[in-house]
Amino acid sequence: MKSDYSKDMYRYVESLFAQVEELQEKIKGLERKTQYMEGMERELKTQELLINSLKEKNALLHQENQELKKQAEELKRENGLLREEITRLKSNRDNDSHNSSNPPSTDQKVKKANEYNSRQKSGKKKGGQKGHPGKTLSRRFAEELIQSGKCKHSVVIIGDEKAGSYTTQYVLEVNVETEVKEYRIYKGSDSPFPNKSQVFYGPTIKALAAELYGIGVVSILRIQEIIRSITNGVLEISAGALYGFCRKLSELAQPSLKQIETHILNGTVAYTDATVVTVDGNQAYIRNISNEKAVRFFAMENKNIPALSKIWLLAHFAGIFVHDHETSLYRFGTGHGECNVHLLRYLRKNMEDCKNTWSQHMTDLLYEMKECVEKYAKCEKQRIPDEKMTTFLKRYDEIIQLGRIENTQTRPKWAKSEEKSLLNRLEKYKDNHLLFLKRLDVAFSNNMSERDLRKCKNRQKVSGGFRNQEGCEMFANILSVIETAKRLGMNPYNAILSIFQSSQPIFHFSID
Repeated sequence: MKSDYSKDMYRYVESLFAQVEELQEKIKGLERKTQYMEGMERELKTQELLINSLKEKNALLHQENQELKKQAEELKRENGLLREEITRLKSNRDNDSHNSSNPPSTDQKVKKANEYNSRQKSGKKKGGQKGHPGKTLSRRFAEELIQSGKCKHSVVIIGDEKAGSYTTQYVLEVNVETEVKEYRIYKGSDSPFPNKSQVFYGPTIKALAAELYGIGVVSILRIQEIIRSITNGVLEISAGALYGFCRKLSELAQPSLKQIETHILNGTVAYTDATVVTVDGNQAYIRNISNEKAVRFFAMENKNIPALSKIWLLAHFAGIFVHDHETSLYRFGTGHGECNVHLLRYLRKNMEDCKNTWSQHMTDLLYEMKECVEKYAKCEKQRIPDEKMTTFLKRYDEIIQLGRIENTQTRPKWAKSEEKSLLNRLEKYKDNHLLFLKRLDVAFSNNMSERDLRKCKNRQKVSGGFRNQEGCEMFANILSVIETAKRLGMNPYNAILSIFQSSQPIFHFSID
């Protein structure tokens, strides 16, 4: 039987077309999948880019967070320091001349009487003390003054002398008169004056002007006004002439100043301190070196060791210097005593800042030592008994050890640091602070020098600073003459007058 191939081919072709269509559908499906995958790849790449961007942002945020943490820690540390600084400044605000080394001019607020004062109450009543000599004028004083011939005596009659009896009242008065002395020097005679001018001022008016200047509270212009007033306008001395009087006195006083220096040099103990003055608008100093009978002032441009070495008296003194813990002075002299009044102020401040007990114990011990020294000095004994001395020294060391223990708990840090420095000073300079205990000729404090320098401080406050260093030196020389004359019981005016009349040394120091 013959087969029909055309039908078979047709069916085969139909199956091929069906396969082709199926393949085309598969290809389309694959194309769609490919497009989807490509889309997914693009989306994946986009997500990867986004993730990388987020990672970078996260790294930046992490870094910024670390920096903020560091800043927060630094701010926290600064905040702690500022809190301590505020506490310290509050404490310093309460400092004054009674509880620190600040001068009285820095006192800012009014305090109660004796508050933060290192002095102890005596227990005596206020006002005049029993047995204290009065200063009231008396008839006896006036009559003794007349008999002494020290003053002019005149009588004023009131009423009718024929009445017989009368009562007497005395009036003390001062009359200032301007006098013109005429000296006629005949041919063949020498003039007693080195001045070749035909008219010049005499030594009395020069001495008056120099004393007013040396007191420290009267400027050249005020001296002009004073002399003009007391002479009823007769004498109008120029400022240059007045300044010339003072400069001449400073030159003529050199032999007397050398006397002062020699007397201090021959002593065993000298007291020294310095105060700030202004020279041509810049800070400078006046230093004094003194003992019970003499005081010498020196003008200094600064307080460093080279400047100190230029002071001949300071460099050659071989005794003990008493001062206010000026460590540079330890290069001079053979021994050193520290001012314990300054120490008491530091102890008082430490009690206020730290609230520790050792400061009060040390204050009480120093006062007890001072009273003991005064007691034995009155008895004219040369030294304190050894057992008493040993007890004092032991208690001193025990109080320092107590301070070391209490210092470990002191807050805040600045107060702890200052307290530790004070303890170190007490320990290192123990022999210097307690030198008054071992040598009765050494004073408990340096108040002598501080009192001497008040005249310089008054001059600075009232009359202002100096125009040049030479003017400061001139003032120091004149003040040395005036203050030494006072200590020797001399009239300062007469001392200055003697120097103008004769340039010879005027001081006479007795040998103790």
